[in-house]
Amino acid sequence: MFGAVLCAGVAELASSLGPPPPVPAGEPVGVAWLSDDSFPVHQKVQVEVVYQAGPGGLDPGDSVVIEEPIFHGIRWAKWGYVTTSPALCTELSEDQDVASVGAVVVSGPAGVALSTEHSVNGPGIHDLGLVTAQVVDGTVEEGEQIVFRLGVDEGVCGLQTARRAFDRVPLRVFEYLDGAEEPALVGEPTFSFTPEEVAGLWVTAPSQAVVGEPFSVRAAPIDVHGNLAAGESVELVEVVIDTAGVHRPEISWGGETWVANPVRVSETAPERGVYWGDLHTHHGHSFVDDDGGWVDQNHTYARDVAGLDFAAESVKAGDHELYAEDLWAREQRSCEAYTDGAYVALLGFEWMGNQGNGHHNVYYSGCEGSLGDNAWELLATDLWGFVADMEAELGERMVTVPHASVYTGYNWRDRDDTLRPVAEVYSEWGSSMDETESGNVPDGLRAGNRMGFLAASDNHDGWLGNGLAWRAEHGGLAAVRASELTGDGLVSALQDRQTYATTGERMLVEVTVTDDSGAHDAGASWSADGDATLAWFVAGTNELASVRVITTSVGALKSSGELASWSPGTLDAEGSVLLPRAAETLVAWLEVEQVDGEMAWSSPVWIEPSGAADGGCGGRRSALVLLPLWWFWGRRR
Repeated sequence: MFGAVLCAGVAELASSLGPPPPVPAGEPVGVAWLSDDSFPVHQKVQVEVVYQAGPGGLDPGDSVVIEEPIFHGIRWAKWGYVTTSPALCTELSEDQDVASVGAVVVSGPAGVALSTEHSVNGPGIHDLGLVTAQVVDGTVEEGEQIVFRLGVDEGVCGLQTARRAFDRVPLRVFEYLDGAEEPALVGEPTFSFTPEEVAGLWVTAPSQAVVGEPFSVRAAPIDVHGNLAAGESVELVEVVIDTAGVHRPEISWGGETWVANPVRVSETAPERGVYWGDLHTHHGHSFVDDDGGWVDQNHTYARDVAGLDFAAESVKAGDHELYAEDLWAREQRSCEAYTDGAYVALLGFEWMGNQGNGHHNVYYSGCEGSLGDNAWELLATDLWGFVADMEAELGERMVTVPHASVYTGYNWRDRDDTLRPVAEVYSEWGSSMDETESGNVPDGLRAGNRMGFLAASDNHDGWLGNGLAWRAEHGGLAAVRASELTGDGLVSALQDRQTYATTGERMLVEVTVTDDSGAHDAGASWSADGDATLAWFVAGTNELASVRVITTSVGALKSSGELASWSPGTLDAEGSVLLPRAAETLVAWLEVEQVDGEMAWSSPVWIEPSGAADGGCGGRRSALVLLPLWWFWGRRR
């Protein structure tokens, strides 16, 4: 059952441990503490946990167990894990998807034999990691100590820390005494990760403002990983602009000038605001602070450092995550605590959809919804049936969003343009707009789906909106044009496809199509009345290398075509093009690329042939054009 027996004295450690906490009066259990409770990010460290036996001590068969910290459903092993075999140790890992290996050693009083077991000698991040020290021979007397070293030292066998500066992470210590079947919680000593020094300034501003009215520009000093840098704080600088047009506020800091994203300043407030968010991330940390307040480090980061207007941690459905029910309750609490009129924490989960359906994120407009189930096999009946039931029960609106379809699978056959009105076209996985790959989103459009575009991070460190976190690519952002910054306002805008996607830069992208019936925004669907002209405007965060109008047709068995292109070479540009008349429904959207490689995609417009029925803004389960089966279903890993 247990590994090799380890015997060691503890006297030589006493001077480095500091005074232990007092033993609670009358409590027949031990106490536990950390010899150090602060560790640098992205380093090899030693986390030393000290257990001190309480009244009665420990006899043979008794054991002490440490549960490795859980970060919103995953164990620490995401970055580095420990084994009982030092020969397996590896160097600090720079690869986000490859954890480094350290070693665990447990020592006890002289003359006491301990056996040490680690429940997961591997990187299984969704497996509970338990380090157990059991007394094999001898007795640990009251006041004597057992020392757990997670990471033998700060060298190759150290335990690798995260790149994120997590705060107040609990490390739970348990006892099994006298043959008890259930453990007793000894304590939850906490530790924190400290960020690195300043590497730069992150400057963000709202994308819209009104002439003469003040707004805040956010300046966040960050380290090389995107953490708020050590000893620094976010500053809000009030700005007033007296002329209409596109402006890029500047801030002087550290002897340099830092430029914010473009801001369109208008004489009056627009009907719809442009709001920025990251709707797809996983894991992180939340806790109750000293004043009893709820702190969710994901949303705190998104709101205060990244300067986002909305965000969501899309918990994976079912029991995929460790302590899934507790995690979902935490997300509901964050939804309520952080949604305040200036910021929205949307509640959502990810349905894995691996039965040829593709992954879909599900978002609620409120904070009371239930966590879905990954055991569901069918998109149209299982997932969308659940959504319909939830909408009826809660009296609120919901949307489902497919993501990373060229990487995780897709189902373009089942169609519901109200419940699936947008697709996530870009994330850390890469782009799902690549038409050389099966499952690309334009194929979904040709199959008849009416989906707008958004982007997200799909970051697995809970870092909402951090452009410095990478997998294959850095994360993207969603721009949503909503009439109000509320959960209902955002979900309504998603259902209306009032969105566009970027690879992380806060460009302004505006598309309008005009015909004899009037002007139509990107995301709209209507029957053509006379010639239709697509006009566009883009304000970049760098010079614009290319702007392209891309078109395709519903039912077409071919890739999209370029209708027109421009090479502005300027920060701001605009243009227009006459859209062709077609016998089929025409789909058109804007693709933007800057000289730095950053990109943006407007949501499409759908123009029905003259005389065709109005497609509306999201008919449910509409009739399908006849296309081969390979078009509709797929799965890739």
